[in-house]
Amino acid sequence: MQPTDYFLKLANAGSAVSRYESEQGNAYLASSVEAIKAVFRQGAQFACPSHPYRHLDPLLQPLGRQWLGMGSSAAHDDALLDDVHAFFESHRIFPGIDTFHVTTNLPAADFHLALKAMCFALGCRLLFGLYIGGKSVDLARASDAIEEIRSGDGSGSSSSGSKASDLRARSAQAEFSWLAGEVQRQCGVAPTGENAHAVQETILSAAVPLAYALIWTLSLLGRDAATQAAIRREATGMNCGARVTRDALRASPAVAVVKEALRLYPPVWALSRTSTAEQCLADIPIQAGDAVVVSPYALHRMRSAWDSPHQFDPQRFDTGTLKPHTYLPFGAGPRTCPAAKSNVHVLVLAVHALLRRYSLSISKMPGAHPLVALRPAPQGSVSLRKLAEPR
Repeated sequence: MQPTDYFLKLANAGSAVSRYESEQGNAYLASSVEAIKAVFRQGAQFACPSHPYRHLDPLLQPLGRQWLGMGSSAAHDDALLDDVHAFFESHRIFPGIDTFHVTTNLPAADFHLALKAMCFALGCRLLFGLYIGGKSVDLARASDAIEEIRSGDGSGSSSSGSKASDLRARSAQAEFSWLAGEVQRQCGVAPTGENAHAVQETILSAAVPLAYALIWTLSLLGRDAATQAAIRREATGMNCGARVTRDALRASPAVAVVKEALRLYPPVWALSRTSTAEQCLADIPIQAGDAVVVSPYALHRMRSAWDSPHQFDPQRFDTGTLKPHTYLPFGAGPRTCPAAKSNVHVLVLAVHALLRRYSLSISKMPGAHPLVALRPAPQGSVSLRKLAEPR
């Protein structure tokens, strides 16, 4: 059983906190609103590794700082969206099929790789002002290897498998070492291991979840021609010279679609915290060092929190009446994803740009592969039809 399904089974059992065995020892899944609030509240006795993105402040571009929530200006928010919009409009997502208005069956693996590479290109541009060209594909492939190695997937138990895994790990690390070197050289700073680590972890945390959220969203739309057409009409109307702003995007039907995709397939499918003291959580004794997990994947599919939880229904977000702490695609509390404020609108702009150019159809939703992030399995193919540019 996949860990996502196991967590969902525990969550639907009705216990506020469920104990389970993990490789690290005692672990607990928090499923009730009260327990989740206790884990994420300010000052809670739960810890997780700190992220090094703030260490990069001297290397970040102004729009990168805004994307990571390190700025607070509404004008800078709109400048960020303007820049993202310009990137998506100019980026050749599928160069091989952009020339002719034909239908192409693209292997899902190629479809996923192209979108992931696009998100790495966007991330490097926003964060560091770095244009990486074809290296975006190399970084996307390298990120696959790093995810699999960190999650223990595909490491290989035989001697030959271990050697192949080691070689793949070194090759992947070399790609991100190249990127860290380029960022530091561009900024005129002496390369350091600390900077290199921060560059790698920041671009991985920024690009990979964004890419998977986009793939899941487009996969759902590929099975819903009516919603796809409605977004295309609205996106075409918005792309007529008016400035892209947060207010202008707020009414887009793609907003509810993106939020629903993040509900069904949150890229960050599990959030782990470590108890720093002996304490009780929902009357369950927790020892110092025990792991407590909140799973957005399980939480978003709990029968007690959502009507028809497995159904793709963007209209559930039109009312704006969500139960508190039942929707956590970006986490919660002090360690909320720093890009949470912007990423829904970034994804909406990506969906707009793609649907203005292509019609897509997917016969079957990809399986969910829970590695570090919730990766869509590259199954089957995607039917893409290049559309005529609107006049």
